[in-house]
Amino acid sequence: MRFKSLSLCLFLVLCAIFFPSQVFAQSTQGTILGVVKDSTGASVPNASVKLTGVDTGVTKSDISDSSGAYQFSNLSAGLYSVEITAQGFSVQRLENLRLTARQELRADSTLTTGNVSQEVSVNASDAGTIQTDSPSIDASLSSVAVRDLPANYRASQSGTSPLSMIQTLPGVQADTAAPGKTAAYSVQGGLPFQTEVSVDGITTQSATGGNSPLSNAFPSGESISELRVDGVLNAAEFGQPGEVTTITKSGTNKLHGSLFWYHQDASLNAKDYGALSKAHLVTNDYGATVGGPVVVPHLYNGHDRTFFFGTYEGYRSPRTTSVQYYVPTAAMKNGDFSHVAGLTSLHNPFTGGNYALSAVPINPVAQKFLQFFPDPNIGDTSTYTPGVFNYSTNKDTSLFSNQFDVRGDQYFGQKALVFARFTWKNYEPHTPNSLLVPSTTNSVQDRIFLVAGNYNFTSNLINEFRYGFTFDTSGNTNSLDGKAFTQSSGLTGLQNLFYNGLPELDFNYLTSLNADRLSSTTKSRMHVFTDNLSWVKGRHTMKFGVDIRRIEALTPLGFNGADNYGTFNYSPATFTGSEFADFLIGTPSTTFYDVVQSDNDGKTLHYHAYAQDQWRASDNLTLSFGLRYEFHPAYHDPSGNIGNFDPSVAKSGRVVFPAGKGSLVSTDYLASFDSCGLGQTTGVPTQNGAPCTPTVDNVQAGLPDGLRTAIKTRFAPRFGFAYRPFGGNRTVIRGGYGLYNITLLGSNFYSLTGTLQANTVQYANLQTATGPSYVWPSIFAGSGTSSSSVGYGQAYFGTANDIHWKDPYSNQFSLSIDRDLGNSYGLRVSYIGMTTRHLVWAPNLNDLPYSTTTSAANQPLSARPFPNWGTINTRSTGADSNYQSGQVNFFHHLKDGFTFDTTYTLAKNLSDNQGPNSSSFASESGGSRASFAGDPNVDFGQVYGSRRHRWSTTLVYALPFGRGRQFGGKMNRFADAAVGGWQVSGISLLQTGPFLSPYFSSGEGDPSGTGSGLNSANNGAALGSRSQLVDRVRGVSATPTLRTALNWFNKAAFTCPGDPNWVAGTPCHTGRGQAGDPAPIGRFGNAQNGSLVGPGTVNLSLGLNKVFTLTDRISLRAEGTFTNVLNHTNLGNPNMDISSSAFGQITAASTADFGGPRTGQVSMRVQF
Repeated sequence: MRFKSLSLCLFLVLCAIFFPSQVFAQSTQGTILGVVKDSTGASVPNASVKLTGVDTGVTKSDISDSSGAYQFSNLSAGLYSVEITAQGFSVQRLENLRLTARQELRADSTLTTGNVSQEVSVNASDAGTIQTDSPSIDASLSSVAVRDLPANYRASQSGTSPLSMIQTLPGVQADTAAPGKTAAYSVQGGLPFQTEVSVDGITTQSATGGNSPLSNAFPSGESISELRVDGVLNAAEFGQPGEVTTITKSGTNKLHGSLFWYHQDASLNAKDYGALSKAHLVTNDYGATVGGPVVVPHLYNGHDRTFFFGTYEGYRSPRTTSVQYYVPTAAMKNGDFSHVAGLTSLHNPFTGGNYALSAVPINPVAQKFLQFFPDPNIGDTSTYTPGVFNYSTNKDTSLFSNQFDVRGDQYFGQKALVFARFTWKNYEPHTPNSLLVPSTTNSVQDRIFLVAGNYNFTSNLINEFRYGFTFDTSGNTNSLDGKAFTQSSGLTGLQNLFYNGLPELDFNYLTSLNADRLSSTTKSRMHVFTDNLSWVKGRHTMKFGVDIRRIEALTPLGFNGADNYGTFNYSPATFTGSEFADFLIGTPSTTFYDVVQSDNDGKTLHYHAYAQDQWRASDNLTLSFGLRYEFHPAYHDPSGNIGNFDPSVAKSGRVVFPAGKGSLVSTDYLASFDSCGLGQTTGVPTQNGAPCTPTVDNVQAGLPDGLRTAIKTRFAPRFGFAYRPFGGNRTVIRGGYGLYNITLLGSNFYSLTGTLQANTVQYANLQTATGPSYVWPSIFAGSGTSSSSVGYGQAYFGTANDIHWKDPYSNQFSLSIDRDLGNSYGLRVSYIGMTTRHLVWAPNLNDLPYSTTTSAANQPLSARPFPNWGTINTRSTGADSNYQSGQVNFFHHLKDGFTFDTTYTLAKNLSDNQGPNSSSFASESGGSRASFAGDPNVDFGQVYGSRRHRWSTTLVYALPFGRGRQFGGKMNRFADAAVGGWQVSGISLLQTGPFLSPYFSSGEGDPSGTGSGLNSANNGAALGSRSQLVDRVRGVSATPTLRTALNWFNKAAFTCPGDPNWVAGTPCHTGRGQAGDPAPIGRFGNAQNGSLVGPGTVNLSLGLNKVFTLTDRISLRAEGTFTNVLNHTNLGNPNMDISSSAFGQITAASTADFGGPRTGQVSMRVQF
């Protein structure tokens, strides 16, 4: 089956290469077009138009048509000039045309009467200030802005990824990431997974989970030519409503390069909020770039045709973390317990007597594990006192990375361009393990490759093919060969040690040995095959294309503790009365053991095709039409470690596993929910009013090997217009509609993994007449008790997918008015709206109906939708969102060293897939577990991360003083060294806070009576365990009279539903079902999700740099930049749990949007 799919993929790619009748996706090329007219406004046909790449010397030619129009398609971003020659007119040269990625740059020409020996040069740097021919809304950062804006990502604590720069662009909203958490980015109101991030047209999305960009799968900031966001009315060639594109630098006809160094340390930073001192920090980032023509003296001259560009970047941040442990004394490790505080005797489980305190025998297996326990080094090292730290050390937590990027471009005259790029990055954070186990290196390895070929059959028929891959390998590696150690330890009964690990030893008063899996590898593999055919026919510019992606996601599978290596618990001190003495004699109290047969290996192929036409209906009106088709089969796992739950069978449901993999399914688990048996649909007696649960493979169920269906008829139409009502290029009205199929990747597949296969067996070590029932090297005795062996009504399914799956889709609308204000200033006023259907949400299918009489804890099993089941979590596609916004963007495109952009957005974003108590944007698999399976609207409300008001500004300004500048252009070199070469840069942000939801914690109560709020403490892990909505008190403001960080919300404005006697700061027990608790009230709290607003953000980040000219070609650049230069405290979110005495209190600061404590960075650069 998979061979056939791969064969189809290769066949389509070969067709794309050899037959010019098809295909495309993810192009980064742009277009320069215009109309040639005379001074009266009449069109000039048959004019010769020559396009020249200023940096590369590459030329192209065209002839204006009967309407005077010309067009150059499939151009790389860069600086161009256009020369126009026509009989009876002077030659006109349009200079300084700067084309960005995917841009349609209009460069109209008005010729003057003369002869061809006369030439008129026009500075056209203002061309393209506004978008005149496309309905899409985009924004970009130039290479200068990526390098110089004060984001301080180059030597940051987290590494060198430039991904965070996108939050400075109009329409991009960062999540409020907590320290240590990766931020997510919303583009023009879409959830983060509704945006695809790519480099040179090759996706960098993670295939393994979250559908988020791989932050290290990016070129160095030194290699970036442009960072672009397209967020509104993307053409049919693009799949998602949001597209973030990084374009890499190529070489030019001039050899150029640099040596650079960036540095951060604690002396430049402010203290963390509430901290008494600064954390130690020293980071250095350094490297070199070089680019130019490929020239081999006397053999090859690559000027105007062959170019290269390369970057090396190294990051070094040595760090240590202080840790403290409870460890046995040296005497204890030799069997001497005479200096253990409070210990008077040690029982001998083999004889029934006592061991001498100084002579506990040591089991040969235990002896080998003693190497991992250090001797005490603080306090009285000869005496062990339980609960007192007696060992301290510094563990390595360093972060290192190395990266190089290389790109080559080859032009074959005007006919063809081939370029290739490769990025290699190793990112290595060190994570300490407990005790003397060596620190683990959490290696992240990214390899990104692209090869692209553009061929011009004619000037109006162009084909572009691309193949690329993004490989991300992350996981743990360790210098310790745990497998060899474990095999040499003598332990018997261990199975399938296919990964590097160590047995887990658990203690209560000693630090546990719990390194477990020493090697753990996650792999995201994405192959992208695309081809594009562009055909210009009269007033029509048509494109046709396909995009085929081969996707693989490999992730570790684990069930409990150390899994195959065994988990041994000594904390009860069952046999001797001392947990460490129990360890020495080799008698764990309990062994937990399971066997993972293989890790998860999700695979799929995604197919895309499109056609679009951009029609110049008149000189002032351009219409865009497009249709896109997508088919996304579910991931499947050849190893068979997945399962699904089908709720279509009343009372029992149906369980589905992969065909041929029934041997992996846990038989104990099947018995816990009254399965009909593997491959069976009947034959087992009814229990609790429900028939047995059919347990069938996907072939019996009529499902593909991904255990769910996929939509095969998802067509996405697009329409847009761009109208210049007054002629010319100064004012444009743009708008349109687009439908977008939303790509979902690995998270929902991962939900299915291990659902039917988990079977951790617990072996209790019992005292027998001859001693413990097992002693090391034996790891267990008897049959044990399966973790899946529970009574009816407690079986947990986590987590299913809808059997009849529907990919989400978005409807996007926009209307904009753009005005070119002259001198490269522009203004855009836009309405942007988007609704999304079939978003994933996360209900429990076994929620009970509403009740006003009986708590779910006291309901009979027969009252449940599926009586013999406990919690049945699923990912269901039935939620919606609605985003509406107005946006004003005032900007100055890069000219004379000055670029400026300021954007205000007023937005409202509503959805019902966030779950209760949201604290981030929902992911591709939904938000937190939904409040109620019967109605997603229970969780309807404002989207947490979308701010009502957001005003962001960026600025880069090379001051106009010094030699060759506007002021002091002829000053001498000494004066220039002091006055010239200065540049300032800035990022500012003012925004209101995230939308917050008051709640009370799961396990306290359940006002709805559905079981939603109950947890394992009161129903055997059978239901809910979800935070609960609260009630608002009428007439009481949520804002206190005096608002402070410790009093952000008024406690009196909220109450426990159904309990008039409730006291603020205490648990809410409505519907809990215990004696004295208020009965359920048959509803959830009335305080809507997102009904409160948290603290906003105020941030000003500034940078200053100075260039010193050393020679005509070599200069030295020094820079200092600071995020949040004023060190304004941007408060984090308050405690939103009304049952907590700390409700409404803020104890931490936000670090998002460059608004955390001030960070400083200095840098030096030699450039030529």
